[in-house]
Amino acid sequence: MKALVSIIILLVVCNVNLKNIMYDSIDPDSKWALAYKSVQATVSIMIQYNAMKYFAVSTTGVVCSLVPFIACILACLLLKERLTL
Repeated sequence: MKALVSIIILLVVCNVNLKNIMYDSIDPDSKWALAYKSVQATVSIMIQYNAMKYFAVSTTGVVCSLVPFIACILACLLLKERLTL
C-alpha cells in the first residue's frame, strides 16, 4: 500500500519530468550499481518477511541489521569495488 501511494504521489507531482527524473538524470556508469542495490534491497526485504515466520523477532532484527555489511561484501566480490574510509 505504501508503494502504491508513493507511485501515485510521484505521478501527480513529477509527471512533467518523470522520464528525466527516473531515467535520464542517472549517470550511465552507475546504472549497474543502482540495479544491484535495488535487487539486493528487494531480496533483503523478502528474506526479512519470510524469516519472521520461522525465527524470533529479535533474531530477525539482528540478521537484518547485517544487511549493509553483507551489501558491502557482495559489492566487493561482484562489483569489484574497494571500500575506503
